[in-house]
Amino acid sequence: MSKWQSLQAYHASVATRPLISLFDETDRAADFSVSADQMMLDYSKANIDSKTKDLLIDLAKVSGVAEKRVAMFRAKRSMTPRAAPCCTPPCGRGQRQ
Repeated sequence: MSKWQSLQAYHASVATRPLISLFDETDRAADFSVSADQMMLDYSKANIDSKTKDLLIDLAKVSGVAEKRVAMFRAKRSMTPRAAPCCTPPCGRGQRQ
């Protein structure tokens, strides 16, 4: 079973669980939040548990997300041929006067 299929199968098994049941876990806020500089992302109020988090991290690893992120910030082409870059012109350009 692929990482994606594992994630889909696990989601199917927990999709209807009540979110409140996840707050029985100790230290949920610390386990499901991340901070960088002065910004904090708190995803403790999402239907995610430790197993889901592990499955998502595994999927990101096999999909090469880290390498694609590095390439993106180095301005290297990381898109597949089917994907198109954003075509929005910079402010003030391409607009009719």
